Amino acid sequence: MPHLVIEVTRELLPQPSGAKSLLPVIADIHNEFSCLGFARLEDMKSRVVVQDAALAGDDEEAQFIVATLTMTQDRPHTMQRAMGDLIRSRLHQFIESQQLACSWQCCVFFRHVGTEGYIKSQSR
Repeated sequence: MPHLVIEVTRELLPQPSGAKSLLPVIADIHNEFSCLGFARLEDMKSRVVVQDAALAGDDEEAQFIVATLTMTQDRPHTMQRAMGDLIRSRLHQFIESQQLACSWQCCVFFRHVGTEGYIKSQSR
């Protein structure tokens, strides 16, 4: 069950749609993961966290979008890397399409948390 958490500084998001502007990008990532056999579509969980305050070194103006992909099933390193590359590529395209004047950084962390490392409950 892959979980994708995208942290992004507010300045990188178009207004007034804000975080919702990333939903089509996330939907594409979900669909591509499914088509490539990385994960079942219904298992993908993603969310966007908008950062109102951030600091890169001593630069308060630097912007970033950081995605963390947490996987609960063990996958080969090559597949993890391919998943991370796909996420970074789609997020990079999203930010570049806005033609922003500010400096920004886009990166992806990927990690595995085995079934012993989380607890889950659900309604059905």
